[in-house]
Amino acid sequence: MSEDFGTAAARCDGESAHYEASSYRGGADRRLAASELRPLLVAFARDQAGRRGCSHLLALPGQRIIPNGR
Repeated sequence: MSEDFGTAAARCDGESAHYEASSYRGGADRRLAASELRPLLVAFARDQAGRRGCSHLLALPGQRIIPNGR
């Protein structure tokens, strides 16, 4: 998980499923910090994996934020 981007992965019907979240400044005044972005990504990936009958989540973003390690 970087300060602006995170990914998660699951296995669904034998296929890989990938979930992404970003907080890049695209002209918006407010940007989410990685500490706010990570729980949203984890909740979204768990919800989507559950809705699609995925066997399990293979990878969730780690607690460590790179490069600053916050």
